Amino acid sequence: MTGNKAIALIRDCADNDRVEIKDHFRQRMGERGMFWPDVLGVVHGKPSLRADGVDRFGRERWFLAADAPDGWPIELLCVIDDDGPTAAMITIYWD
Repeated sequence: MTGNKAIALIRDCADNDRVEIKDHFRQRMGERGMFWPDVLGVVHGKPSLRADGVDRFGRERWFLAADAPDGWPIELLCVIDDDGPTAAMITIYWD
């Protein structure tokens, strides 16, 4: 899948409540004082995208990096599951 298709799919999932937030992602958000609007700022901003192969289930892995609304650079890892589709948020950190 292309980066343009990946970000369009991730945005669609975020807008239509088809996002699975993994425990690790939630934990990292809390540890770093991040909130869901920070994530949406990355997803709906102009993130740089980096493909990272596939996970053990064959789902495409994508890193998204952009500035959060407060200006801090954030990177997150999202896995796209074409069934549904859904976007699984795996981890997030300050870039």
